Amino acid sequence: MIIRAPSRLHMSLIDMNGSYKRIDGGIGLALSDPQFVLQSEETNEKGYTLEFADDIREDSRE
Repeated sequence: MIIRAPSRLHMSLIDMNGSYKRIDGGIGLALSDPQFVLQSEETNEKGYTLEFADDIREDSRE
């Protein structure tokens, strides 16, 4: 299974007091790249392993 999710830039929060019946609504922008990609495979082993793309900085992996 592969799940892909675009990045999202949050511009602002609107109606924080609920006067328009939308508490914590926001305005944002979705970007196709960079994106978060999660890929899983069925296995009989217990536990999990994380593999990172080569272009991910080491401090981001932590």
